[in-house]
Amino acid sequence: MRSQTYLYRQGRHYHFRRRVPGLSTSIRPVRIALGTTDEKTAHTWSRTLITEFEAMLDAFLFVIDPLPEELIAHYFDARLKQALDTLRRQSRMERMSERKATLAMAVPIQRVVLTSLLTDGLGDALPPSHLDATWSSHEVKAAVDLYAREVAVLRDSGSRKAILGEFEALTRLKPRSSEHEYQVIEAHLHARLAALGAEHEGQSIRAKVFEDRAKELTSSQGLFHPVETRHPEPHPMVVTHPPVQNASPPPLDTLAVPGTEDEETASAFQPSPPLTEGVAEIEGPITVEKLRVQLTQAEHIAKEGAPRPDGADISSVFWRMALVDGFTNQTIDQRVTGVRLFCLVTGLQRVDQIRQHHLSSFRDALAEFPSNFLRSEHDAKKTFEEIRYEARHSSKPTKALSGTTRKRHTKTIELLLERAESEGHQVDQNLSIKKIKPKLKGAGKKHNRRPAFRFPELQKVFDHTLWQGAKSKGRRHFPGDVITKDCRYWIPLVLAYTGARRAEIAGLLASDIQKRDGHDCIVIQANEYRGIKGEEPGETDPTKKKTRVVPVHPHLIELGFLEFSEKQKRGRSPLLFPDVVPKPRKDSKRALAPDPAMMVEKFGESIDDMWRNSLEKTLDGNPRGLVMHSLRHYVNNAFLFDKHLKAPVRLDLVGHVDDEKENTNRDVYRDESPMQLKVEAINLLPRIF
Repeated sequence: MRSQTYLYRQGRHYHFRRRVPGLSTSIRPVRIALGTTDEKTAHTWSRTLITEFEAMLDAFLFVIDPLPEELIAHYFDARLKQALDTLRRQSRMERMSERKATLAMAVPIQRVVLTSLLTDGLGDALPPSHLDATWSSHEVKAAVDLYAREVAVLRDSGSRKAILGEFEALTRLKPRSSEHEYQVIEAHLHARLAALGAEHEGQSIRAKVFEDRAKELTSSQGLFHPVETRHPEPHPMVVTHPPVQNASPPPLDTLAVPGTEDEETASAFQPSPPLTEGVAEIEGPITVEKLRVQLTQAEHIAKEGAPRPDGADISSVFWRMALVDGFTNQTIDQRVTGVRLFCLVTGLQRVDQIRQHHLSSFRDALAEFPSNFLRSEHDAKKTFEEIRYEARHSSKPTKALSGTTRKRHTKTIELLLERAESEGHQVDQNLSIKKIKPKLKGAGKKHNRRPAFRFPELQKVFDHTLWQGAKSKGRRHFPGDVITKDCRYWIPLVLAYTGARRAEIAGLLASDIQKRDGHDCIVIQANEYRGIKGEEPGETDPTKKKTRVVPVHPHLIELGFLEFSEKQKRGRSPLLFPDVVPKPRKDSKRALAPDPAMMVEKFGESIDDMWRNSLEKTLDGNPRGLVMHSLRHYVNNAFLFDKHLKAPVRLDLVGHVDDEKENTNRDVYRDESPMQLKVEAINLLPRIF
């Protein structure tokens, strides 16, 4: 027999159990004992109770009168005006900013989705009857994804509160029943649907209004006189003067007279000089794939010194800046990403074409740009409009770029404009980067931005099953007897006993574990896989290298770190932790490279997920927001606040801290700290477990 809704069996007896809709799940459901062990009888009585229960709920729901239609109409008008204003601004920006419009493609899909929600209510999927037979598979997928997202929003309690709060702010009346809430939500959807249909007609209406206004002005200023109109001759004694507004415009040949100020004005409208010789202008829609080619051309010319390397193209200006200012490879990678995104968003290729609205569009685009962009090489072939459309209509929530990343990209454009202006290019003097700089929330003192581990927290974290024994290699968050000593095990431990940066340890070579002055040490130095912060790529001058020698902590030796390093020296890869290199995605550049490890951008990023989960499980959700870099702060604090430890020893072990100013006597006029002092300093760090 088919299972009956709300029928519950406990032991041999049947019960009717049902929750009251709208009440918190913490409130127990209504439960009625049916007093029978017979399933057929229980089904019969359950159907009767369902009917009675629903009649009772309806009676409760309709005790309060619905909201007056006049009130709903007032809310509808205000919401419609707001929706129309938003659509009008979006449409204007897409039409006038020289971008391919995506709003026209999205409007039919949005109308179908909103119509379905109003006619059929909230469902698990968009009913196939609403789909247009002429749509492409891409449009069908966009409609299905948009429907799922709209339903998720309407079911979300926070979103519903926002809609109801808007209604309350406009009408000064708080909805008092479920029926009131549904009235408001229905009006909200109707307003959005009506706005979509009215915006297109509104453009035609505005065009007609402007046309009529132009005719009115033309007629009132006397610029149009029918042939048959006759004017009386003026009296001989009356002197008439033509009105000023009837003055004819000056002839075209007088607009720019050589040797006058007008000559400068006319020259501003002359064709811009060509791009740097050898850099091809991108034809058609701009994509990252095309920008990479252009930037590569600009890089070659800037490095080789072309006959005329002074074009106003953004790519060449950037590479001249990067080479003259001595950007490191890491800085170039970060800055070139900002340049590519700017060109992709604005559609510009020249610095003298940049206007304030382009900067504003760039700021707004960064706020919604997906952080996983370019994870797939297919993204490089997409236009900005396609990227934005997919992000907005994706069924999965997309994580936007962080405030720090957006600030860095904005700084890149600021540096680019300064360089272009110094080269003499015609940069718009009204540009203001200050107006578009993102505001970082919660920015305070530098030493408070990233918390440092406290020792009890450190003990809790390393008491996790990953270091104390897990069920298996693949199930490290479950207790057991298996300890897998790989990169996920060793890297956090080494960081906690050295204070090094994540990439410095994750990118170590097996040969970097050496004997120095009779002590086992970790030599943190640049190699072919990754550099060292503050050191130029390929640096050979010993006085400029940032190499650090850190003794191995006794606890690491007890855990078998030296045996592990010896085993890795006999392996195929020169890396100490070859398993830290993530598996390349199919068809990506790394997959085609002879050594995928050579193209890893951030060494150690692959262990972040397991580390983050370990923190959340051991620290009750990690409320202080500790990260892997917090291990470096923990070690630095331990050295900094030890009154017996000399400052030069601390700097030789952990390196320079970002906000630390150099002291010439302490940091320049001295030798490397003695090894014995380093060993004593490392031994100050207590055993974690």
